[in-house]
Amino acid sequence: MKQYRMDAFRHIKGIWMSREKNLLKNTAIFMIGNFSSRFMGFLLLPLFTHYLTKSDLGYYDLVFVTVAIIIPVITLQINDAMYRYLLDTDSDVDAGRIITSSFTVTVAGLAACCVLFAVALRFMNIPFSYPILFYLITLVLSGLWQQVARGLKRNVAYSVSGIIFTAVTLISNIVLILFMDMKLEALFYSNIAASVSTVVYIELNIHILRKLNWSDRKPKLVKKLAAYSAPLLPNALNWWVVSTCNRYIINYFLGNDANGIFAVSTKFPSLLMAFNSVFYLAWQESAIEEYESKDKNEFYTRMFNFYMKFQFCSMLVLLPVTRWGMTLIVDKSFIDAWRYVPFLYAGTVFMAFSTFYGTGYLSSKDTRGAFTTSVAGAGANVLLNLVLTPVMGIQAAALSSMLAFAGMWILRIFQTRKYFSIRIDLRSLFALMTLSGIYMVFYYFNNLIIDVILAIVSIGVFYLFNRSLVVKAAGYIKNMLASNSFKIRRAEGE
Repeated sequence: MKQYRMDAFRHIKGIWMSREKNLLKNTAIFMIGNFSSRFMGFLLLPLFTHYLTKSDLGYYDLVFVTVAIIIPVITLQINDAMYRYLLDTDSDVDAGRIITSSFTVTVAGLAACCVLFAVALRFMNIPFSYPILFYLITLVLSGLWQQVARGLKRNVAYSVSGIIFTAVTLISNIVLILFMDMKLEALFYSNIAASVSTVVYIELNIHILRKLNWSDRKPKLVKKLAAYSAPLLPNALNWWVVSTCNRYIINYFLGNDANGIFAVSTKFPSLLMAFNSVFYLAWQESAIEEYESKDKNEFYTRMFNFYMKFQFCSMLVLLPVTRWGMTLIVDKSFIDAWRYVPFLYAGTVFMAFSTFYGTGYLSSKDTRGAFTTSVAGAGANVLLNLVLTPVMGIQAAALSSMLAFAGMWILRIFQTRKYFSIRIDLRSLFALMTLSGIYMVFYYFNNLIIDVILAIVSIGVFYLFNRSLVVKAAGYIKNMLASNSFKIRRAEGE
């Protein structure tokens, strides 16, 4: 009996290690490509803030968030349905039908968008109208190609495409702004070039166009995909309201210059958001694959508590060095952006928790459940922004987002219990939330000595709460280096 228990324990431990290793591997793969593209906005801050005005950055930020809301509308969020159903099929024929159906919806949406855009131009004057249109079209297509790569589990190709997108964007912006004396238009042209490069790379590696068979389109399959993705559309719209509608409210009450300042302040939390987006891609795949397992609750609990500790501790590490880093890389005319970062960091953390729980809707294929929580978050964010912005100025946008995401996460904790049950480590949660509050208070003291002390303390706190993660990561890197070293020695011996 004792031997049986030991064998069972080893078996369970092996499953856990395999799951965690797979999640770590996918996170590392996605990190290679996605983190670089998310980090790009941070890298370009010195260039943008030096050569572009506050008004320029404010206008670009408005275009960026407007495109972000147009894309889900014209595509009906079909990419999410395509990805979910591609994960469930092992048949090349079925995969081709799923991709073809998704392309059908996307192409139709883009055609309708072009017609409506042409009509709008007859009544409105939109600066850089055609670059904006091409920026939207190429962004939709690059997103489609990338999602196909993910659905086919070609994660390496997906990640490399992210590296290409980043490299092309960086080089294009530097060349166009520094050597061709372009201003705002350079940002649109650079994104267009990067999106086209992404499509070309993925196509050369996966040959997606060869999988299309327009004569084998299945109307029932299109309806099935649409039935899955359609409920995600209002969720995406509400998610956009929670995340970005504050730009419009800032622009209305305070003007484009204020929006430019706020756009710069969001770049620093984007460092944390970059990791979140990478982890979410890997977690989404693991959560879907493990959804039918008997011990999914234990697995989900373990992963969330890891994630929760990492999020808060990362915020504690970043806060003390943010203002110092901003003085180094941001032009003096944008330096006031440091004031709005703390609440944006906290909002990013709560947004990460909310998206973690949101995998329950995708895993269960019950996407209607995502709607109510996102509506609540969107409504709270709009109301708080409208009430607080005339009183608090730009700070209202940061505070409102934090409160909206926190509320959305709390609602999802209760709503997703029918999908899974996560036991949150409340002791760690309350301890880290208290520390975060203390750090945010000291942040506004604007004292270098205090910042240095907090930075040193935060490193210790990070290790204390994430010791097992640090040890595992160090061991993983050590084994990888040892393996590569062995291969090199063997090659030299031969």
